[in-house]
Amino acid sequence: MTAVLLLLAALLLAPPALADSVEDSESEAPAGLPDEIASCIERSRAEPDSARAARLTRRDRRGEQTVTVVRLFGRRADGGLRELLVRFLAPEDMRGSALLVREGRTAEGLTAEHEIYFATPELGAPTRLRGGGRGAPLIGTDFTYEEFAYLEGFVGPGIWTRRPDDRVSERAVFVMERRPLESDYARIVSHIDQESCLPLRVWFYETEHYIRKEFSIDATSIRKVGSTWVPQSALMRDRAKKTTTQLSVDRAAQDPLPAEFFSVEALVPDPAGPPDPDDS
Repeated sequence: MTAVLLLLAALLLAPPALADSVEDSESEAPAGLPDEIASCIERSRAEPDSARAARLTRRDRRGEQTVTVVRLFGRRADGGLRELLVRFLAPEDMRGSALLVREGRTAEGLTAEHEIYFATPELGAPTRLRGGGRGAPLIGTDFTYEEFAYLEGFVGPGIWTRRPDDRVSERAVFVMERRPLESDYARIVSHIDQESCLPLRVWFYETEHYIRKEFSIDATSIRKVGSTWVPQSALMRDRAKKTTTQLSVDRAAQDPLPAEFFSVEALVPDPAGPPDPDDS
C-alpha cells in the first residue's frame, strides 16, 4: 500500500480560515476580511472537541462503487490551533490507517505550512507529507490532500477576493475566490452559506476558466449538533474522470478528547480510537 485512503470529511467544515491578504472586489488594495464574513466564520467554529462517524462511497463511470468507513476527531490545541484526526475502519485492508492534520501559523499569526502525517499498519512509523505530494490523488476517492485540507479549513498562503453575493439551493451565500500561491489549481471559489457558514459549493479551477472538480453540500441535510452546523450529506464530482464521491454522516457529537490522542506517535498503535460519537 503506497498511500493512505483519505476522506473528504465535510464534517468539521467551516469556511477556510482567511488568514492571508483579502481583496474586496471594489478595491485594488488588500483590505481586512469583511465584517459579516468574519462574523460568520467565527460563529461556525465550535469550541468543544468534536467526533464524527461517516461513510464515503465512490462511484466510477461504470457505476461500480467502493465504500469506506471512518471516524473523525477534531480539537483546538494550545493557542487555538486546530487538529484533525481521521481513522479508517473499513475496508479491511485500510483498517488501522490514520491521518493527522495540524494547523500551522507563524509568530505573526499568518498562515504557515500545515503538518500532515499519515500511517498504515504496513508502513509502521508515521510519515509526514510535504510539498507537491499534497496534490497527489488519494486511493479510492475523488480527493487530493490539498482539497481535503482546504475543505477542512486548513488553508495555505494565497490571495483572497470577495465576489458578489449569490444564492445556492435558494440560500443566500457569500462568495470568496482564492488564488493559492502553491497549488494544482489556478483558483478556488467558495460559496459560503450565510446562515450555517458552511461552504455549500466549492469550485476548483484547474485553469482560469475550467472547473475540474465541484464540491457541494446538500442544504436539506444540514443539522445542528451542539453549537455547530453539520452537513449530513456532501458530494465531490470530478468532471474529467466522470466520477463522484458521496459523504454520509452517520453520527456526530461534541465531547472532550485527550490531547495525547492527537500525537504523531499515537497514529498507529490505537486503530480504534475513542468510543463512537453518540447519535444526535
